[in-house]
Amino acid sequence: MSTAQPIRQACEKMTSLVHTARRLLHDGRRVDLSILTDRIGEICMDVARLPEREARTLVPILERLQDALDTLTHELPTFVKDQHGLMPKA
Repeated sequence: MSTAQPIRQACEKMTSLVHTARRLLHDGRRVDLSILTDRIGEICMDVARLPEREARTLVPILERLQDALDTLTHELPTFVKDQHGLMPKA
C-alpha cells in the first residue's frame, strides 16, 4: 500500500463528514465541527511528510476536500442566522 493511501482515505472521510454536516445543517440540526480543525491539521502534516512526488498524487482529493469546506464555510452564516430566527425560512 502506498504511504499516501491512508491520507487519501482520511480525506475521503473528512469530505464525507463535511457533506453530512451540510445535510444536517440544512435540516436545522446543530453540528459540532470541532473535529474538522484537528483532523485536517493532521492530514496537512501527514501530506507535508510525504515525498513531493507522492504528495502530488493527493492533489485531486485535497481539492475536493477544500471545495467541500469552502461550500460549508460559505453556507455557515446562513445556518447560524436561521437557527437564531434572523432569516426567513425558504
